[in-house]
Amino acid sequence: MLKNGKQVGKDSLYAFDMMYDCEQENMIRFRDWKTDKVGFFNKDGKIAIKAKYNDAQPFYNGVAIVIYNGMRVCADGTPMNDKNPCEHWYWDGTTALIDHVGHIVADSIRVKQLQNINWYSKQLVKNPTDTALHLYLKARQGGYYSFVDYQKEFMYWFYQNYLIRESNQIHLSTFDVISVEGLSKNTLRTFVSSKTFGRTYHKTLLKKLHAIKSHPSGTQVFSESLNDMIYTQTAFKSYFTDCGEPDSERYPLFNVVTTVNNAQGQFLHQEYLSFLRTEEGYKLIGVAWKTTQ
Repeated sequence: MLKNGKQVGKDSLYAFDMMYDCEQENMIRFRDWKTDKVGFFNKDGKIAIKAKYNDAQPFYNGVAIVIYNGMRVCADGTPMNDKNPCEHWYWDGTTALIDHVGHIVADSIRVKQLQNINWYSKQLVKNPTDTALHLYLKARQGGYYSFVDYQKEFMYWFYQNYLIRESNQIHLSTFDVISVEGLSKNTLRTFVSSKTFGRTYHKTLLKKLHAIKSHPSGTQVFSESLNDMIYTQTAFKSYFTDCGEPDSERYPLFNVVTTVNNAQGQFLHQEYLSFLRTEEGYKLIGVAWKTTQ
Protein backbone atom coordinates (compact mmCIF):
# COMPACT_ATOMS: atom_id res chain seq x y z
CA MET A 1 0.00 0.00 0.00
CA LEU A 2 1.05 3.63 -0.43
CA LYS A 3 1.46 6.31 2.25
CA ASN A 4 2.27 9.71 0.75
CA GLY A 5 3.99 8.04 -2.20
CA LYS A 6 5.93 5.58 -0.06
CA GLN A 7 5.30 1.83 -0.05
CA VAL A 8 4.59 0.37 3.38
CA GLY A 9 3.06 -2.84 4.67
CA LYS A 10 3.76 -4.86 1.54
CA ASP A 11 2.84 -8.07 3.37
CA SER A 12 -0.21 -6.72 5.21
CA LEU A 13 -2.50 -5.14 2.62
CA TYR A 14 -6.05 -4.53 3.81
CA ALA A 15 -8.75 -5.34 1.29
CA PHE A 16 -12.52 -5.68 1.55
CA ASP A 17 -14.99 -6.69 -1.14
CA MET A 18 -12.17 -6.68 -3.72
CA MET A 19 -11.30 -3.05 -2.85
CA TYR A 20 -8.07 -1.83 -1.23
CA ASP A 21 -8.14 0.56 1.68
CA CYS A 22 -7.89 4.31 1.11
CA GLU A 23 -6.05 6.65 3.46
CA GLN A 24 -8.40 8.60 5.73
CA GLU A 25 -7.38 11.24 8.28
CA ASN A 26 -3.72 10.27 7.81
CA MET A 27 -4.49 6.68 8.82
CA ILE A 28 -4.72 3.54 6.71
CA ARG A 29 -5.69 0.04 7.76
CA PHE A 30 -3.50 -3.04 7.51
CA ARG A 31 -4.08 -6.71 8.29
CA ASP A 32 -1.47 -8.87 9.98
CA TRP A 33 -2.05 -12.15 8.16
CA LYS A 34 -0.19 -14.13 10.83
CA THR A 35 -2.65 -13.13 13.53
CA ASP A 36 -5.54 -12.23 11.19
CA LYS A 37 -5.96 -8.93 13.04
CA VAL A 38 -6.36 -5.35 11.80
CA GLY A 39 -4.47 -2.21 12.82
CA PHE A 40 -3.57 1.23 11.44
CA PHE A 41 -0.48 2.88 9.94
CA ASN A 42 -0.04 6.62 10.52
CA LYS A 43 0.91 9.30 7.99
CA ASP A 44 4.60 8.30 8.24
CA GLY A 45 3.87 4.65 7.45
CA LYS A 46 4.55 3.57 11.02
CA ILE A 47 2.21 1.50 13.14
CA ALA A 48 -0.06 3.92 15.01
CA ILE A 49 -2.45 1.27 16.33
CA LYS A 50 -1.34 -2.33 16.66
CA ALA A 51 -3.21 -5.06 14.82
CA LYS A 52 -5.56 -6.25 17.56
CA TYR A 53 -9.03 -6.02 16.04
CA ASN A 54 -10.93 -8.55 13.96
CA ASP A 55 -11.93 -5.72 11.65
CA ALA A 56 -12.05 -1.93 11.53
CA GLN A 57 -13.55 0.87 9.48
CA PRO A 58 -11.75 4.08 8.46
CA PHE A 59 -11.42 7.07 10.78
CA TYR A 60 -14.01 9.82 10.57
CA ASN A 61 -13.70 12.89 12.76
CA GLY A 62 -11.22 11.21 15.08
CA VAL A 63 -13.05 7.91 15.71
CA ALA A 64 -13.28 4.54 13.98
CA ILE A 65 -15.57 1.53 14.34
CA VAL A 66 -13.81 -1.70 15.29
CA ILE A 67 -14.83 -5.28 16.05
CA TYR A 68 -13.03 -7.39 18.65
CA ASN A 69 -13.56 -10.78 20.29
CA GLY A 70 -15.21 -11.80 17.05
CA MET A 71 -15.49 -14.77 14.75
CA ARG A 72 -16.39 -15.23 11.11
CA VAL A 73 -19.97 -16.41 10.70
CA CYS A 74 -21.61 -17.68 7.52
CA ALA A 75 -24.78 -16.09 6.20
CA ASP A 76 -26.80 -18.99 7.66
CA GLY A 77 -25.46 -18.25 11.16
CA THR A 78 -22.99 -21.14 11.41
CA PRO A 79 -19.31 -20.52 12.28
CA MET A 80 -16.99 -20.26 9.29
CA ASN A 81 -13.97 -22.59 9.42
CA ASP A 82 -11.99 -25.05 7.31
CA LYS A 83 -14.74 -27.65 7.66
CA ASN A 84 -17.47 -25.12 6.97
CA PRO A 85 -16.22 -22.66 4.32
CA CYS A 86 -18.63 -20.12 2.89
CA GLU A 87 -18.49 -17.36 0.31
CA HIS A 88 -20.72 -14.92 2.18
CA TRP A 89 -19.84 -14.25 5.82
CA TYR A 90 -19.64 -11.50 8.44
CA TRP A 91 -17.86 -10.73 11.69
CA ASP A 92 -19.83 -11.54 14.85
CA GLY A 93 -18.21 -9.80 17.81
CA THR A 94 -18.21 -6.72 20.02
CA THR A 95 -18.47 -3.40 18.21
CA ALA A 96 -16.74 -0.34 19.66
CA LEU A 97 -15.43 3.13 18.81
CA ILE A 98 -11.72 3.89 19.15
CA ASP A 99 -9.74 7.13 19.00
CA HIS A 100 -6.55 7.84 17.04
CA VAL A 101 -4.34 6.03 19.57
CA GLY A 102 -6.55 2.97 19.79
CA HIS A 103 -8.34 3.66 23.06
CA ILE A 104 -11.93 2.43 23.18
CA VAL A 105 -14.13 5.48 23.79
CA ALA A 106 -17.53 3.76 23.42
CA ASP A 107 -18.10 0.04 23.78
CA SER A 108 -20.65 -2.71 23.08
CA ILE A 109 -22.53 -0.80 20.37
CA ARG A 110 -25.40 -2.21 18.33
CA VAL A 111 -24.21 -2.17 14.71
CA LYS A 112 -27.56 -1.08 13.26
CA GLN A 113 -27.28 2.15 15.25
CA LEU A 114 -24.30 3.23 13.15
CA GLN A 115 -25.78 2.95 9.65
CA ASN A 116 -26.55 6.64 9.05
CA ILE A 117 -24.25 8.48 11.44
CA ASN A 118 -22.98 11.99 10.80
CA TRP A 119 -19.56 11.56 12.38
CA TYR A 120 -18.78 15.23 11.88
CA SER A 121 -21.58 16.23 14.26
CA LYS A 122 -19.88 14.45 17.19
CA GLN A 123 -20.27 16.05 20.62
CA LEU A 124 -19.64 14.83 24.16
CA VAL A 125 -22.66 15.66 26.33
CA LYS A 126 -23.77 14.83 29.88
CA ASN A 127 -27.15 13.34 29.02
CA PRO A 128 -29.27 12.47 25.97
CA THR A 129 -31.66 15.25 24.99
CA ASP A 130 -32.88 15.37 21.37
CA THR A 131 -33.49 11.72 20.48
CA ALA A 132 -35.66 12.77 17.53
CA LEU A 133 -32.63 13.63 15.41
CA HIS A 134 -29.64 12.37 17.40
CA LEU A 135 -28.05 9.07 18.35
CA TYR A 136 -26.38 8.78 21.75
CA LEU A 137 -23.59 6.34 22.60
CA LYS A 138 -22.48 5.96 26.21
CA ALA A 139 -18.87 7.12 26.54
CA ARG A 140 -16.37 5.15 28.56
CA GLN A 141 -15.09 8.26 30.32
CA GLY A 142 -18.60 9.34 31.27
CA GLY A 143 -21.37 11.15 29.46
CA TYR A 144 -22.56 10.37 25.95
CA TYR A 145 -21.31 10.87 22.43
CA SER A 146 -24.00 12.64 20.44
CA PHE A 147 -24.31 12.28 16.65
CA VAL A 148 -26.89 13.51 14.17
CA ASP A 149 -28.64 10.62 12.45
CA TYR A 150 -28.65 11.40 8.72
CA GLN A 151 -31.78 9.33 8.07
CA LYS A 152 -33.75 11.10 10.79
CA GLU A 153 -32.41 14.45 9.62
CA PHE A 154 -33.45 13.80 6.03
CA MET A 155 -36.90 12.48 6.96
CA TYR A 156 -37.58 15.59 9.03
CA TRP A 157 -36.33 17.90 6.27
CA PHE A 158 -38.27 16.13 3.52
CA TYR A 159 -41.62 15.87 5.27
CA GLN A 160 -41.53 19.00 7.44
CA ASN A 161 -39.77 21.33 5.01
CA TYR A 162 -39.52 20.27 1.39
CA LEU A 163 -43.01 18.82 0.94
CA ILE A 164 -44.78 21.82 2.43
CA ARG A 165 -42.90 24.56 0.60
CA GLU A 166 -44.61 27.02 -1.67
CA SER A 167 -44.42 25.86 -5.29
CA ASN A 168 -42.14 28.75 -6.25
CA GLN A 169 -39.62 27.75 -3.55
CA ILE A 170 -39.04 24.15 -4.65
CA HIS A 171 -36.23 25.13 -7.00
CA LEU A 172 -34.11 26.26 -4.02
CA SER A 173 -33.41 22.60 -3.25
CA THR A 174 -32.50 21.57 -6.80
CA PHE A 175 -28.88 20.75 -7.63
CA ASP A 176 -27.05 22.42 -10.53
CA VAL A 177 -27.30 19.22 -12.60
CA ILE A 178 -30.25 16.80 -12.53
CA SER A 179 -30.45 13.23 -13.78
CA VAL A 180 -33.81 12.59 -15.50
CA GLU A 181 -34.82 9.03 -16.30
CA GLY A 182 -38.14 8.23 -17.95
CA LEU A 183 -39.99 5.01 -17.17
CA SER A 184 -42.06 5.00 -20.35
CA LYS A 185 -41.18 4.70 -24.03
CA ASN A 186 -37.67 3.46 -23.04
CA THR A 187 -36.50 7.00 -22.32
CA LEU A 188 -32.78 7.00 -21.58
CA ARG A 189 -31.26 8.85 -18.65
CA THR A 190 -30.24 12.39 -19.49
CA PHE A 191 -28.75 15.26 -17.51
CA VAL A 192 -30.17 18.76 -17.57
CA SER A 193 -29.35 22.00 -15.79
CA SER A 194 -31.46 23.09 -12.84
CA LYS A 195 -32.85 25.91 -14.97
CA THR A 196 -33.91 23.51 -17.74
CA PHE A 197 -35.31 21.08 -15.19
CA GLY A 198 -37.44 23.79 -13.61
CA ARG A 199 -38.71 25.02 -16.94
CA THR A 200 -39.52 21.54 -18.25
CA TYR A 201 -40.52 19.50 -15.21
CA HIS A 202 -41.75 21.92 -12.53
CA LYS A 203 -45.41 20.91 -12.87
CA THR A 204 -44.50 17.23 -13.00
CA LEU A 205 -42.43 17.52 -9.82
CA LEU A 206 -45.27 19.27 -8.00
CA LYS A 207 -47.65 16.53 -9.13
CA LYS A 208 -45.33 13.79 -7.82
CA LEU A 209 -44.87 15.60 -4.50
CA HIS A 210 -48.63 16.01 -4.15
CA ALA A 211 -49.03 12.25 -4.64
CA ILE A 212 -46.51 11.60 -1.86
CA LYS A 213 -48.35 13.96 0.50
CA SER A 214 -51.69 12.35 -0.37
CA HIS A 215 -50.48 8.75 0.07
CA PRO A 216 -47.48 8.76 2.43
CA SER A 217 -47.87 5.06 3.18
CA GLY A 218 -46.87 4.27 -0.41
CA THR A 219 -43.50 5.96 -0.02
CA GLN A 220 -40.26 4.63 1.44
CA VAL A 221 -36.87 6.25 1.99
CA PHE A 222 -33.57 4.44 1.39
CA SER A 223 -29.99 5.63 1.82
CA GLU A 224 -27.24 4.71 -0.62
CA SER A 225 -23.91 5.95 -1.99
CA LEU A 226 -23.52 8.41 -4.84
CA ASN A 227 -23.05 6.27 -7.96
CA ASP A 228 -19.70 7.08 -9.59
CA MET A 229 -20.84 5.42 -12.82
CA ILE A 230 -23.81 7.79 -13.17
CA TYR A 231 -22.82 11.07 -11.58
CA THR A 232 -19.64 11.71 -13.53
CA GLN A 233 -20.12 15.44 -14.14
CA THR A 234 -17.64 17.95 -12.74
CA ALA A 235 -20.35 19.37 -10.48
CA PHE A 236 -20.27 16.13 -8.45
CA LYS A 237 -16.47 15.86 -8.14
CA SER A 238 -16.30 17.34 -4.65
CA TYR A 239 -18.73 14.69 -3.37
CA PHE A 240 -16.17 11.93 -3.93
CA THR A 241 -12.99 11.29 -1.95
CA ASP A 242 -9.47 11.70 -3.31
CA CYS A 243 -9.56 7.95 -3.95
CA GLY A 244 -12.61 8.33 -6.19
CA GLU A 245 -15.04 6.77 -3.73
CA PRO A 246 -18.39 8.32 -2.74
CA ASP A 247 -17.86 10.51 0.35
CA SER A 248 -21.00 9.10 1.97
CA GLU A 249 -19.86 9.93 5.50
CA ARG A 250 -20.13 13.64 4.64
CA TYR A 251 -22.57 13.60 1.73
CA PRO A 252 -25.12 10.79 1.96
CA LEU A 253 -27.74 10.23 -0.71
CA PHE A 254 -31.37 9.36 -0.03
CA ASN A 255 -33.89 7.92 -2.47
CA VAL A 256 -37.56 8.63 -1.92
CA VAL A 257 -39.26 5.66 -3.60
CA THR A 258 -42.97 5.74 -4.45
CA THR A 259 -44.97 2.66 -5.39
CA VAL A 260 -47.63 3.31 -8.03
CA ASN A 261 -50.66 0.99 -8.16
CA ASN A 262 -53.69 0.88 -10.42
CA ALA A 263 -57.28 1.48 -9.30
CA GLN A 264 -57.53 -2.14 -8.18
CA GLY A 265 -54.45 -1.79 -5.98
CA GLN A 266 -52.23 -3.86 -8.26
CA PHE A 267 -48.57 -2.90 -8.56
CA LEU A 268 -47.63 -0.96 -11.69
CA HIS A 269 -44.18 0.51 -11.14
CA GLN A 270 -41.97 2.48 -8.77
CA GLU A 271 -40.67 6.02 -9.12
CA TYR A 272 -37.93 7.77 -7.19
CA LEU A 273 -36.50 11.15 -6.29
CA SER A 274 -32.81 11.25 -5.27
CA PHE A 275 -31.49 13.84 -2.82
CA LEU A 276 -27.82 14.49 -2.02
CA ARG A 277 -26.70 16.19 1.18
CA THR A 278 -24.53 19.16 0.22
CA GLU A 279 -22.91 22.03 2.09
CA GLU A 280 -26.06 24.03 1.28
CA GLY A 281 -28.45 21.35 2.50
CA TYR A 282 -30.26 18.53 0.71
CA LYS A 283 -30.58 18.94 -3.06
CA LEU A 284 -32.58 17.02 -5.66
CA ILE A 285 -30.08 15.40 -8.07
CA GLY A 286 -32.11 12.72 -9.85
CA VAL A 287 -35.60 11.56 -10.78
CA ALA A 288 -37.04 8.44 -12.39
CA TRP A 289 -40.70 8.73 -13.22
CA LYS A 290 -43.42 8.37 -15.79
CA THR A 291 -44.36 11.61 -17.48
CA THR A 292 -46.05 12.75 -20.66
CA GLN A 293 -43.47 15.52 -21.12
